[in-house]
Amino acid sequence: FPYELSEKVETIGPHDFGGKLTTAMTAHPKICGETGELLMFGYSSLPPYLVYHRVSADGELVQSEEITVNGPTMMHDFTVTRNHSIFMDLPAIFDMELAMQGGMPIRWSDDYPSRFGIMPREGSNNDVKWFDVDPCYVFHTLNSYEDGDEVVVNGCRLREIWRENSDIGVSDDPDPADAPMMWEWRFNLTTGGVSEKQIDDQGSEFPRVPDHLVGLTNRYGYTVTMGPGSDGTGGSIYKYDLINGGTRTEHTFPAGHFPGEPSFVQAEGGINEDDGYLMTYVYAGDTNTSYLVLLDASNVAADPVAEIHLPRRVPTGFHGSWIAD
Repeated sequence: FPYELSEKVETIGPHDFGGKLTTAMTAHPKICGETGELLMFGYSSLPPYLVYHRVSADGELVQSEEITVNGPTMMHDFTVTRNHSIFMDLPAIFDMELAMQGGMPIRWSDDYPSRFGIMPREGSNNDVKWFDVDPCYVFHTLNSYEDGDEVVVNGCRLREIWRENSDIGVSDDPDPADAPMMWEWRFNLTTGGVSEKQIDDQGSEFPRVPDHLVGLTNRYGYTVTMGPGSDGTGGSIYKYDLINGGTRTEHTFPAGHFPGEPSFVQAEGGINEDDGYLMTYVYAGDTNTSYLVLLDASNVAADPVAEIHLPRRVPTGFHGSWIAD
């Protein structure tokens, strides 16, 4: 279940929307940038494998729909447009035999087809249109939007995960092609056609757009990479210009300094999409401390706008968010 926090970030407890939420909830719900609706889902190793939920802007759970997928897929994320919700039915599946042997209960299956399902936001299981794609896995999507008859999805694509076993450790000799890379899928709702395009050949993850553009057309996207760790550099923040072919600019941190997921904060009076700041914690390995960095989102390669140094390390996390008071 989701957890409710007070304005002082104190834990209140589980929140089940007045008893209406009876499934698990994804860690990656989407708040529509236009309507304020909260779209989310829950997945399970047992039927029903996937349940979709829609919450009104005033916080009422108004819809829950079981969605038919090919099996017990581990669907970490999904994505939305202004009018659609999009599910990723991919070949990372639950295997309880592995769990009984003491391993992590998820493995790659070549026999499990990769596909994306697109459903009207207020639709039902019968309304889902499924599109086959090349085998892959996606932990995190960047964003999705509608472009005429097409739905455009961007995300960080892996060609596969956990083929040999469920060990999530990093190989001593990693293949760069195994890294998650920015990708674009286009799904034509009229013809049923699909096109795929690799945006970058450099691995990165934890993609973000400004929160007010979730489900709406975006030009820019931001990701983070840890870097190779062997060339005297630290991690980097990437900025993608998806209109200009996915060109990438980056801000690289000093050796041993590794940023977390960037959150976009819109500048007061900002007009352009990238008028704002990217904020994230950075771990400084040389001092075993952390600092909060602010980058100019319109010029990420420039020196930081500000660094707020903290007296101790902030434990490394996966994601970040900015909530204005």
